[in-house]
Amino acid sequence: APEPAAEGAEPGGARRWRFDLVQLSRATDYRVRVASVESPRYRIAIGGDPAPVGFRIEYRTPAYARLPVQSGAAAGGDLSALRGTRAAVEVTFDRDLDALEARLPDGRTERWTALTPRRWRGGLTIDREGDYELAARGAGTGTTARHRYRVTPIADAPPVIAVRVPERDVDLPAGQQVPVDVLAQDDLGLSELKLQVRKQADAPWSDVPLARFDARPREAG
Repeated sequence: APEPAAEGAEPGGARRWRFDLVQLSRATDYRVRVASVESPRYRIAIGGDPAPVGFRIEYRTPAYARLPVQSGAAAGGDLSALRGTRAAVEVTFDRDLDALEARLPDGRTERWTALTPRRWRGGLTIDREGDYELAARGAGTGTTARHRYRVTPIADAPPVIAVRVPERDVDLPAGQQVPVDVLAQDDLGLSELKLQVRKQADAPWSDVPLARFDARPREAG
């Protein structure tokens, strides 16, 4: 029980007391007892609808991207990352909840897990443009508030290739070797560079490996 704080005295000798009820996160009943006398029971209700007050988001990109896990705090729940990224979301509400459900961009509904009555965790794969919606049911009230956030997948841009040598089509004698100088770049780095060749216009293409960067993707030239 909270400790009373004396507020002074009224004319006639009656004394005033104050009780501070802090950090209320759900509707609460209370009453006051003096010696053997008890007051009626009163109820403190939390006004408004459940609302998020903070997010923590962790992004795990697809394995091929070879990017470290990225995490951080956010004021809102909008998600934007490389297509195929898995986002883990922790959201904190202004009050206790009985349940939190997410409707995902593909229409599926998932129940999120309570870490505390106010803090909940769930996740989704960022693979399509759209919205996801959080349906928060307040503890002991039965009221549900809905909050919608945007999901934006970022496409992986294709590599850029520049052939520096030869600079144009060339006619060479049979058996002549052709020097090749190629610069290739990619926003996530390259793991392999191949040259495709064929000797006749109706022949199938064949691959000639030029470089591999298995351990550390990079720009190739």
